[in-house]
Amino acid sequence: MAATSKKRSAATAADVGHDPLVVAINAYRFDGDRYDHMAETLDGPELSEAFDRLVQQHTDALEAWQAPARSIESVAAALRVVVAELEWSGEEPLAASMARAALGFFDGARPRAALAVAQGVSLRGGTAR
Repeated sequence: MAATSKKRSAATAADVGHDPLVVAINAYRFDGDRYDHMAETLDGPELSEAFDRLVQQHTDALEAWQAPARSIESVAAALRVVVAELEWSGEEPLAASMARAALGFFDGARPRAALAVAQGVSLRGGTAR
């Protein structure tokens, strides 16, 4: 049983690591952070060029995203983007508050889901397959 649980946990972790929405959001956040650090020293055309080179492609990809999230991790990552964008813009405080509430649920559900997978139990009841 223990070997099977470890295999399930490893497979689940590998699946999340290749979740296309998580990968796209992580690239957006990583290059966005790089841009933010560069913005402290650049201005004008150099700053615009840095944005186009580092951030715009990720922004375009996420704005055009059509596929549903594949995992709790991708739902939480998407909600983190929503919260960050709403907080950055200062608009829609109600939407930001509700997105934070939803994110809190998913962040709390992730450890529970990982434990259930490791134990071979479905969160809906019964045995996980």
